[in-house]
Amino acid sequence: MVRVRYEANSAPLGVYIDANSFTPNVLFEPGLPDGTYPVAAPLEGRPWDPANVNASGAELTGTFTFSRSRDVPFLDITEPDARVYASTIDVSFDLVAVLPHPDPAMGPGCRLETGQQQVVLSVSGPVMDCTAGLGGH
Repeated sequence: MVRVRYEANSAPLGVYIDANSFTPNVLFEPGLPDGTYPVAAPLEGRPWDPANVNASGAELTGTFTFSRSRDVPFLDITEPDARVYASTIDVSFDLVAVLPHPDPAMGPGCRLETGQQQVVLSVSGPVMDCTAGLGGH
């Protein structure tokens, strides 16, 4: 079983794939245009690329497509009104994630082939006005 979650409360935005034994992540800047991006990322040693989707948590190859609503306070809206905000993302991906074993003599490590997947994810939460004397600002 694979679970997918979306975090849109700070940059970079992230889609996290929980495969029980490890969690490959696809991360991207809030300003990155919606679209289809190739993913070919080694586990370490690749610099952050704000013009593409980036991976962490595993070596990833494949494609990642997303489109999202743009209602993220403090990321898309610098001074949001006090209310409940919601952000959605439609994602499709076909990825191969590999987490090499630290000791290659012990075997190849973990491998996950997602196949073609489509998910719709949402996050929501309030922006509130706080009283300055009670820790707000």
